[in-house]
Order: sequence, then C-alpha cells, then structure tokens
Amino acid sequence: AIVRILHELPPVQRFKEEELLTPQEQERYTISRSGEAFVVSGPLVDSILDRTNADDYESMRYFQQFLIKTGVITALREAGAKEGDAVVMGEWEFDFVD
Repeated sequence: AIVRILHELPPVQRFKEEELLTPQEQERYTISRSGEAFVVSGPLVDSILDRTNADDYESMRYFQQFLIKTGVITALREAGAKEGDAVVMGEWEFDFVD
C-alpha cells in the first residue's frame, strides 16, 4: 500500500540558491580575523544561519554546499584559512575543513 502511495506523491521541488537570495543577501559577506579565528559576516551568512538546523543532516549538507557554491570556502582559503582553523559565523564556531 505504501509503495502505491509513493507513486502518487508529487515530485520533490528543488530550488536554486539564487532564487532563495534577496538582493541584500547577494551583497555577499566579509571575512576578517579575530585573534586566531576567521570571522565570516554579512547578510548572506545571517540568511543561511537562519535557514540551517544544526541537528539535521540534510540541513547541514545544504549549508556546506551553500558555502561552497557562494564562494565562502574559496574566500576563506584565499584569506589564509587552513585545515583545523577556527571559523566563526554568527554564534556558530567550527573548524575549517578543506
């Protein structure tokens, strides 16, 4: 019975990141240093943090892909971030993984 119902469900909607960003979010982000940590801030960061549930695997996967696709990871590398360096975004702090 479940298999029959699955075939009746509408397809999963996929959204491109560009469609989810407001003009303010597209202003991007800044990267600065605070002691040993790299601090990423700005409307883009605020937006993704508001939409991410740290306790949900899929949400965190989306978060990681979002950082890659928007250039945050590349910008951190260019700013000198290396494996294990602290990265701060809003109230979140995590280790940079290259």
